Amino acid sequence: EEDIARAVGLMAKTHTELKDNASVQYALTAALDGKWGPIHMASGSTQLDQPTSWNVKVFVAVVKQFSNGIDWNLIVRNLDYDGFKLADQKGLAIIIQLYKFGTGGILPVSETLLHDWKNRTGQLSFLVQALSAPPDFVNFGPFIQQHKQPINLPRSLINNPWRSPAVVETLLNLADIDNYAVVRRLFDFPIKQFPEVLLCTVFRTNPSEKLLFSEVIRTLLPNYINPHKHANAVLTLLLEINQNLFLNSLVEVHKYVPTLLPQ
Repeated sequence: EEDIARAVGLMAKTHTELKDNASVQYALTAALDGKWGPIHMASGSTQLDQPTSWNVKVFVAVVKQFSNGIDWNLIVRNLDYDGFKLADQKGLAIIIQLYKFGTGGILPVSETLLHDWKNRTGQLSFLVQALSAPPDFVNFGPFIQQHKQPINLPRSLINNPWRSPAVVETLLNLADIDNYAVVRRLFDFPIKQFPEVLLCTVFRTNPSEKLLFSEVIRTLLPNYINPHKHANAVLTLLLEINQNLFLNSLVEVHKYVPTLLPQ
């Protein structure tokens, strides 16, 4: 699975314009030729020496033929190698297609993506693209528990990954010094679009990295200390979720905005 994962990562990185990167296609093909016999995995070309894209169906067929019983979840997990990084949705689409042809299912967001990766930048790049993908492409479902919410959820939020404490905690833990700016930009969307839901989800996490965790709370909590139509529902639920965190957060808010709370 480790060798296949590296091949998958390479395909996701060089998903188009292979005619300008012929050495990549030939290097991968040669490597697989040596192990699994002669194959041709490029498509979209009338000349064999000018492939333009990877043929994922052929790749999966070769893997199934020469590696019976391969574990595609383990392949995805083994994308945690030095140098793996997803640059765009097209790269994610390659992995989604490979997983679908390999298993017949939708790419799941399980321990595969949420366990601690050695390549933290690669993990973050995967999650950035996965969060932007259509819901029928990436399955966050198993990690979206039906927790109590302070507002009536619109249909668009029922299976939204930002309701998942596991997903949000993973992102918060990835917000170290090197990746902070990237993760912070990700949080801009839920902060603006559904702040009550995000705040309650953050309260259900306990990340080891506290920098962004504290910032999100300091950013959102004051909105509900001030007059707000959802203030009572939000504050009551936050107190119910984590009383100690709620009280400590009020103290922190007071430090940053002394006029917001009475002494």
